[in-house]
Amino acid sequence: MGAWYTWIEMKRITGPGKGTFFAWLEGSSRGVLIGKSTPAGTACNTSLTLEQVIAQFG
Repeated sequence: MGAWYTWIEMKRITGPGKGTFFAWLEGSSRGVLIGKSTPAGTACNTSLTLEQVIAQFG
């Protein structure tokens, strides 16, 4: 729930289409990435490090 409110606040501050939001549950191997450079409705089956996520989508 906290991630949802953070995403709403980020949209308000950065403006439409200018932010990237990444959230995951600590200890889990799954996360969610929302941003202008991420295709909607897709899933990645390849493991990525946080550095790779930032470099590619940040």
